[in-house]
Formats: sequence, C-alpha cells, structure tokens
Amino acid sequence: MQYAVRGALVARAAKYEAALAAGGEVYLWGSNNYGQIGDGTTANRPDPTRVAALGTDTVQLALGYAHALALKQGGAVFSWGDGRYGRLGRSSSSSEGLVHDPLDRILRQLLHSTPNSLAYALHARGCSCLLY
Repeated sequence: MQYAVRGALVARAAKYEAALAAGGEVYLWGSNNYGQIGDGTTANRPDPTRVAALGTDTVQLALGYAHALALKQGGAVFSWGDGRYGRLGRSSSSSEGLVHDPLDRILRQLLHSTPNSLAYALHARGCSCLLY
C-alpha cells in the first residue's frame, strides 16, 4: 500500500518507513517491535502515524534497523526505538518507545545512520561519531 504525505521526504529501514513532511512533522509506519514508530507503544502501525512529541520543526531523519534519530531546527537531536548497545546515545541500553529529551549535543546535520546504529554527525567542531 502506498501513502502520500504532502511535500514529504521518505526514508526506509528494514521493516518500517518514515516521512518528513514539508511542515516539519514526522510520520512513521510499519514494524514497531522496539518502539521505533515513536508513538509510545510496540504495536505495529500499518498506516502513517505522526510522532506528535517532535512537533513541527524537524529538519532531518535517520533510520537504523529499529531505531530513529531526528534533527530539530535548532540543532537538538532526538532518538527513540531499539536502545541496545547504546544505539540511542544514552548510557542505558533499554529500548525506548517514546521520544525523549534531546541528546546533549547540538548538531548541524545528520550525515549517515547504518542499520547497526552508527550515526555520523556534523557539529560545530567538525564531523564525529554520534552513536555506537
């Protein structure tokens, strides 16, 4: 089934997809076994589900196998989903179904996210590895 989100950029991971609408809203759908849809549940979502907690100022998304990153207009980064092996950039390795407070980093651009959750980011001091 195809969905249309007006003016959206679409990203695809192994079993879920995301759209970043022109207005900065984020929508995800598909498998949600680690909370990667960001709606606070682990129920699969066959239809696009807005991640209301992100608001309307998201400028970039990066998807891993079962986790996601969002870059906000001001440079804050949010992460949610599969937290094993530090994938969410926190000391905890639990999976997080809700979008949490921004990571303590201010970035200019998310450059890349691999299926195993390595994200490279461009920040004020150059390029570095964000998540391991």
